[in-house]
Parts: sequence; C-alpha cells; structure tokens
Amino acid sequence: MNTDTKVCMGGNELPPIKALSQLSTFHNIFFAAPFGDDYGSKTSNGKTIRELFTVLKDSDFNDAWLVPLKESTLGNF
Repeated sequence: MNTDTKVCMGGNELPPIKALSQLSTFHNIFFAAPFGDDYGSKTSNGKTIRELFTVLKDSDFNDAWLVPLKESTLGNF
C-alpha cells in the first residue's frame, strides 16, 4: 500500500492559510481543481480516478477507505 501523504496540485495554487479553520474547506479546493487521469494511474480497486468518481457520484463516502497517518500530528503537518 502506498503511504505517501503528498498531493500534487500541478499548477493549481492553494490560498494562503491564515487560520486553522480554513483547513476544513480545503477538500473543496482539491475536488474543484481541474485534473486528469495522470499517466492512467489506477486506484486500489483497479479503476482510474475518473471512473471511481463516476461510480461514487451521489453516494456517501465510505469512511472505511480512510487510512490513518502513522506518527503524524498537526504540529508535524
């Protein structure tokens, strides 16, 4: 399993963080950013990101898919 916790935003820029409360909305910026199926990468179930988003449209997110970050704290972030 890949445990890399970095996200490449390409040429998309994130706004400066002025308050911790802003972090609660950063997932919206990520999902609204234009992107493609970089190099045809596949998810753990063999689908491309675009295919996975299509399947999951209008569905609740499965929290069981979340992977805990080992030895990670807000201070380290």
